[in-house]
Amino acid sequence: MQVRKVEAEIGPVKYIAALMYGDNPDSNTLEHAVRWVIILLIIVFDPLAIVLILVADQTMTWSKEDSIKNDTTIIEPLPEPMASVLDQVKNGDIDFKELSMEDREHVLENLDYNEKKELIK
Repeated sequence: MQVRKVEAEIGPVKYIAALMYGDNPDSNTLEHAVRWVIILLIIVFDPLAIVLILVADQTMTWSKEDSIKNDTTIIEPLPEPMASVLDQVKNGDIDFKELSMEDREHVLENLDYNEKKELIK
């Protein structure tokens, strides 16, 4: 029973050794076969992994460039009453917290990050 377990574990390596070194492989030949299979795997799959990383990076770069080129967002000017509210909030004439939720959304859409940060403080 123990012999069959060992043969089951060594089986594939035994076939590789027989393919490389002939029909009657011994333990030394099996070790050489295992080393060659490991070296072959390293030679094949390490460059493949590097190529896949480079391809993924280039694909992400192309995707970002395409999204920038295809960005056709049209920024519409604010209606006049909303523009005056925005100016009043920026100047501090109106407290941001006193605005309705709709007006807050319009104001926040038209501020950059630093202005939003200052406004929320």
